[in-house]
Amino acid sequence: MATFLHNTYNGIENLLKRTLRHLDVPLPQSVSSHKDLLDLAVEQGIITQTLSEELNAYRGFRHFFVHGYGIMLDEKQLMPLVEQLPKVWTQFKTELMEFATAE
Repeated sequence: MATFLHNTYNGIENLLKRTLRHLDVPLPQSVSSHKDLLDLAVEQGIITQTLSEELNAYRGFRHFFVHGYGIMLDEKQLMPLVEQLPKVWTQFKTELMEFATAE
């Protein structure tokens, strides 16, 4: 479950990066680049603030997962993210497609 959540969020970030590059918007290069990426996607109208806030939970999990805290994973803490992922993914696809077709 943890790897699936991590990979899905990374895919979302990669799609946001590609979209920003297409718009010739420089990607964030700071220590907080993952948070800045979500903020930039909102500023550019790619995703809504509401979706950014939902994705922020997955961003936080990504940090936890990547920085070696995997031995501390708790299924009870993972389940809310797993259960919400289909809704969040569907909303992300919808907003990305709306942005792409409006451009």
